[in-house]
Amino acid sequence: APAYTQAHTGATTSFAFYTLAILNGASTLGRVVPNFIADKTGPLNILTPCAFLTGILAFCWIPVHSVGAMGVFSALYGLTSGALLSLAPASVASLTADVGRVGTRLGMAFGIAGVGLLIGTPVAGALVDLETGDFVRAQVFNGAIVFGAAIFMSLARIAKAGWSLRVKV
Repeated sequence: APAYTQAHTGATTSFAFYTLAILNGASTLGRVVPNFIADKTGPLNILTPCAFLTGILAFCWIPVHSVGAMGVFSALYGLTSGALLSLAPASVASLTADVGRVGTRLGMAFGIAGVGLLIGTPVAGALVDLETGDFVRAQVFNGAIVFGAAIFMSLARIAKAGWSLRVKV
């Protein structure tokens, strides 16, 4: 976010680094507040829309070219992506009927996520061209991956609870 902010918004160096603080601060709220809602509605019922919103916001990042818009984007993206981090373990547990298998399934889920994070970060870095300030390919990659994950979350929810939105999953 700081490199993009400096390259595309004309922000000062200090504000560019504050966008990361804004994102992390909003992520803290995003890790806590959705969990309270998920207690009543089910973690997967909150995680899935947050994943779709995060994917949509990643695509909305492309036209951000002002300091104010970057601040708003950082706050919204931090809020929705924070929920992805904190609700994932609870969602895996909610999909598991046998409590004895929760640990195995969490290990499998985090193993797959770890490989994705290990590979995704350098791929996104390779898609950025700092000389020209071109971030579009990395932004599209981010949006596509998160949106794809949201689709798989939707499929998992439908497989577990069907199409009814009133079922707590």
